[in-house]
Amino acid sequence: MSEPLLQSMPPIPQQKTVLLINNFILSTSRFLNTFSDSCDLMLCRVGGKITEMEVLVGILESKLNSVPEGVVGGGNEPAAEDENKNVNQEEEPGEAQAGEQPQQEQQQAEESTALVDSSTIRACEHPDYAPFFKMLKMGVPEPAVALKAQVAGLDGDVIRGDPDALIKKSEEEE
Repeated sequence: MSEPLLQSMPPIPQQKTVLLINNFILSTSRFLNTFSDSCDLMLCRVGGKITEMEVLVGILESKLNSVPEGVVGGGNEPAAEDENKNVNQEEEPGEAQAGEQPQQEQQQAEESTALVDSSTIRACEHPDYAPFFKMLKMGVPEPAVALKAQVAGLDGDVIRGDPDALIKKSEEEE
C-alpha cells in the first residue's frame, strides 16, 4: 500500500536537496572545527602542566642529589647525637668501652657477611637503588619513590622492603 503513495507524490526538487545537504555539511564541519579547537586548547594546557611537573621533578632531584649522604632529616638529629656523645664521655671508661664493643661486633658481622657472598650488596648501598633510598630519607612518600623506581626500570618492591636486605650486585659493578 505504501508504494502507490510514493508514486503519487512529486519528487523533491534537486536544488532543495543540494541545499539541505550543503547545510548539513556546513553545520557538521563548524561543529568539528569548534570541537577540534577546544580539544587542542585542552591538550596544550595539559602539555604545559606536564612540562611544569617535569621541571619541578628535575629541580627536586637536583636538590636531593646536592644533599650529603649522612643528612637524614632536619637539623635536630646531629644535636641529639652530640648530647649522647657528651653523656657517654661523662660515664665511666669501662661503660664507654662496653658500648663500643657491640658496635665493633656488629661491624665484624657485617664484614663477614660481605666476605661470604661478594655477589650481593645491601639494597640501600646498591648504586641503582641508593638515590631512591635517599629520597625516602628526605621524606618523599614511599609509594611515589617506588613508582619512580618502577619507571626507571627497577623493582619497586625493593624500595618498599627492608633497606638492609641483600640483593644481587649489578653486572657493571662486579
